[in-house]
Amino acid sequence: MTGEFIVAKLKNLEPIEGADRIQQAKIFGETIIIPKEHKDGERGLLFDCETQLSHDYVFHNNLYRKENMNFDKEKSGYMEEKRRVKPIKLRGVKCSGLWMPIKSLHKIPELKDFDLDSLNEGEQHNVIGGVEICKKYVSPKTRRSSGKHKTGSIKVDLTPTFREHVDTDQLMRNTHDLTENSFVVVTEKLHGTSGRVGNLPVIKKPNILERIFSLFMGGTFNPIKTEYGLVIGSRRVVKSVDGGEVENKNHFYSTDLWTTIGKKTFENKLHRGETVYFEIVGYTPEGTPIMPSVNNDKLKNFLEKDEFKKFKSRYGDYTNFNYGCSPNENPNDVYVYRITMTNDDGVSYDLSWDQVKQRAEEMGIKHVPELNRRVLTIKDVTNDEYVNYIEELAAKPSFEFPNSIREGVVVRIETGKHIPIFLKHKSFVFKVLEGIIKESDVLDMEESN
Repeated sequence: MTGEFIVAKLKNLEPIEGADRIQQAKIFGETIIIPKEHKDGERGLLFDCETQLSHDYVFHNNLYRKENMNFDKEKSGYMEEKRRVKPIKLRGVKCSGLWMPIKSLHKIPELKDFDLDSLNEGEQHNVIGGVEICKKYVSPKTRRSSGKHKTGSIKVDLTPTFREHVDTDQLMRNTHDLTENSFVVVTEKLHGTSGRVGNLPVIKKPNILERIFSLFMGGTFNPIKTEYGLVIGSRRVVKSVDGGEVENKNHFYSTDLWTTIGKKTFENKLHRGETVYFEIVGYTPEGTPIMPSVNNDKLKNFLEKDEFKKFKSRYGDYTNFNYGCSPNENPNDVYVYRITMTNDDGVSYDLSWDQVKQRAEEMGIKHVPELNRRVLTIKDVTNDEYVNYIEELAAKPSFEFPNSIREGVVVRIETGKHIPIFLKHKSFVFKVLEGIIKESDVLDMEESN
């Protein structure tokens, strides 16, 4: 899971041309660079590029670049003050993760007696023995809503049926989910902001006029009632309920992008109990890019000369995540990637991918581009052939959006259960671009909302 380390053994160690003191390896889909003193089979902790290490872990392992910030004032490492794991290119090797020996946990005083043998390969954690080791890096400017809900003068509590999209873990950490005879669909991962909308029951308390009317009529009055209504939210935050705005919500922009677009796109189109999960790409109604652009010159140190030249030739001086949208003519688009139905008992089940496509067509709405589908064979799951295919697919230019780079892919595994498995894999170039954006502390709408 993003923001967690995974216990990983070193394997397939390879030399780096022209380097005497360092070597490389690839584990759980991440290329790492480590000192030559480490041997095949050694256990350690693998951190990905979206991870922020804790101060205690960095301090006691002397990983700060500035010596005076470390426990040992005579030792220096390679971590900046923000303690972010970032992609780098060193001696021609594109490194996308950080690996540390498992004994590094014992450097933290509170963990000096922790049983390292209790950690098994493949386990993911961000806290050990009550001590935080890492977390997902979030821009310091990110804010969160208080979670209080209000529509006009009526305070409401949403039913639990307006659920967040399931967390999408990394494919390379979960290749065990790719089993023989599994039906998998690969879709393009778009770099926008997630939204969700549902036609769902809302529990409401009556206002004062309703109470007075009931008492006047002499009837017994149930102070709580449930009504179906249009509920709209970002990935994490509820934005509006049945047309009323939520109290203390955080929009990121001056207007509520999610409610504006969600209402325009889905109002009077949803079945009772239906929830649609979608990506908004392009620009806000005011013409502001939903996702910030990046100066492509900043990629120069991460790509080979020929790669960099081809990249700039294809995408120009800036990488823009507009997906064919224009601030004036067609400011934004909505792409559906998941739909659920929830019954009166609160039980939800997912529509199959083909049903998602059919419903999107019925509503006149686009769905995320499908790149590949197949039933996995024994050959797929017993070697790296399918995994390598996914890596290559994620790194290819976007066919649907030739002027936008491909963020990566999402692999949807139809399990036959109520909820499929969703796994993601991002391209190396996108990881670099994402890191550059976060390094500038530009507030990420996805994190904020």
